[in-house]
Amino acid sequence: MALVVLLGIHTGVLHLGNLGKIGQPGRGGHTILFRDIAYRLQMVLWRVVDGSLLGFTVFHGFNGIRLASAML
Repeated sequence: MALVVLLGIHTGVLHLGNLGKIGQPGRGGHTILFRDIAYRLQMVLWRVVDGSLLGFTVFHGFNGIRLASAML
């Protein structure tokens, strides 16, 4: 459940939140720039959200591998 919530927050803020920035000067047509990510990661909240998303995703992947190997 936490993985779905964190993924929703990540997608909403990082991807959908940047759609309004398309066509702005200095972006070169890109929606996500390194400076946007660097600014966001200066805040502890986003470090926790992104770190938790990474941790839950890796755990989910390894748990799937463990369950798949147990079925063999």
